[in-house]
Amino acid sequence: IPRQDEVDAPQAAVNTAATQYVDPRFRRSHDALAEIILELSASEPADNITVRQLADAAGVSRQTFYRHATSPVEFLGGLLIEDMLRYAPVLMDALNDPSVTFEDAWRRLYMGMLDHVSRFAAVYRVMVTTKSAVFGIINDWFVSSGRGFIQAAIASSADTRDETWIELAAQQQA
Repeated sequence: IPRQDEVDAPQAAVNTAATQYVDPRFRRSHDALAEIILELSASEPADNITVRQLADAAGVSRQTFYRHATSPVEFLGGLLIEDMLRYAPVLMDALNDPSVTFEDAWRRLYMGMLDHVSRFAAVYRVMVTTKSAVFGIINDWFVSSGRGFIQAAIASSADTRDETWIELAAQQQA
């Protein structure tokens, strides 16, 4: 669940390099790297994929790779989060539209997450069996964005909660 600023600017939340390079060459290299990392990480953990291996397979230089991420693990984590971000507005809609019930919004979000995991099942299967560091990136994003959503939900209501309650709720949702 993203913070409001992540909903407003998802690329900035996932990959600041993407906001610096609007050049079509950047998009092409990103897409080539994305295709290869998804292919490779469906059979081996991203933790074992080298920058050289990924860059060579994508037909880009190592320097080009580093414009996108610092490591294959970070690139894959960002790629998966970028895909999940498209489901995020449903919760913010629940805060801003009184006709949307919170329960329906959560249900739609969870259905979106299940769709996401289904589409990337082979990658997640490898991540689960190898305890990949990519999970840490995704978990950190869920906790951070969950905390932001919970704070926004509290701010839009008459409810007040302390930081410990917010942190526990964010960790539980992640």
